[in-house]
Amino acid sequence: MSWKESAHKMFAGAMAGYAVGSVVEPVGVNLHTHEGLAHRTVRLHPSIKSAANTSLLAAGITPHRIAEEHRLHHTEMNRPPENLGQVIRRIIGVGLSKPVKPVLFDQMPVATDPLYRIDDTGIPQLRIGRIESWIKGPKERALILAASVGGISVLIRSAGGDYPLSTSVGFMAGYMAKLSKDSALTMVAEYTSGIQDGEFNADSVHPRLRRYLEIHQRHHDRPAHYDPVARIGDKVTRRVLTKARLM
Repeated sequence: MSWKESAHKMFAGAMAGYAVGSVVEPVGVNLHTHEGLAHRTVRLHPSIKSAANTSLLAAGITPHRIAEEHRLHHTEMNRPPENLGQVIRRIIGVGLSKPVKPVLFDQMPVATDPLYRIDDTGIPQLRIGRIESWIKGPKERALILAASVGGISVLIRSAGGDYPLSTSVGFMAGYMAKLSKDSALTMVAEYTSGIQDGEFNADSVHPRLRRYLEIHQRHHDRPAHYDPVARIGDKVTRRVLTKARLM
């Protein structure tokens, strides 16, 4: 086994994973998790929601828990982390099981809330599947990722491909990088900006990170407002799903 060939296969897998993530992100992260579950501003076809959930869970991402945290974030407007260690812990731990106060919309009926349901005792419960409820910490997330890598390796080997493990590891790395890139960079931008009079200080942020901070600030100003300038990929995805009557 040549380490150069293995590295080349890993790089090729990472590029393929990043490309697949570029397709999954607008639907799974932005439309389904963010706008559909967290803000209830779009309604997707059940088949699209199922595909989005499966695609995200394969990377250890829990859409319902992330949407739950995002609602709480909007109601309490969390302060930026105090140090880089907190940034890293937030990025690694986002969406994992932890006590979160349910956030319901008073102006909309709870019966149609895609994120919560009311149990027999009148307490809001998260609408969550078995696999997503099983992912409660880094250990479960690591097992999911290992299973995904193993499954992709089997597919590559059955297709006659070389270096299936290196390729599958690269694929999942690229896939996860694309799905988490915007959120991670927004957290870093918040950390480097600080807060002055309740507003982020964009002048202290690196110019390449300033865009993420400005998009985030606009979103907090108008949470239910669709921003096509901020998400060009979403704009194309919306047109395709609307024409196919899947949204």
